[in-house]
Amino acid sequence: MKNALIIGISGQDGAYLARLLLARGYNVFGTSRDVAANDFVRLRDLGIIGDVTLTTLDATVPEQVRQVIADVEPHELYNLGGLTSVGRSFDEPVEAVRSIAVATAVLLEGVRQAARSCRFYSAGSSEAFGDSGPSAATETTGFAPKAPMPAPRPTPIGRSPTTATPTACSR
Repeated sequence: MKNALIIGISGQDGAYLARLLLARGYNVFGTSRDVAANDFVRLRDLGIIGDVTLTTLDATVPEQVRQVIADVEPHELYNLGGLTSVGRSFDEPVEAVRSIAVATAVLLEGVRQAARSCRFYSAGSSEAFGDSGPSAATETTGFAPKAPMPAPRPTPIGRSPTTATPTACSR
């Protein structure tokens, strides 16, 4: 059975991803910045709160990340954490960069050190493209963020820990 680690499992996307992975037979592990203070309402609403293993993690702290990765031994790691409010990113631009770019870099380093065969996915934001006009953004659309929140996403996102090739999911 495969192990999946979801950073940011308490959000909408994390909860639905957890349900999907459970249905596919995965052992699902999820993190939140503070498990004791989180009610995990989305996991409860989906009826899967008892089917996932939850742990507290600050994804910007390398020692914590290495320990969680070593404990879980994930086959797949999904990074859905970080500041997601464009409005809040204007009020807290340093937190936006810390929770997105720094956390992604720390997670990639954790995978490189402890779980080299782990597949890594890091969520981005269409906000990173700004106004892409009448057509949808593609892999070749330039980055033109109009807020602090998506600005750090292009830097480390999707970089494989073993190569410098940009990818959505890497080995």
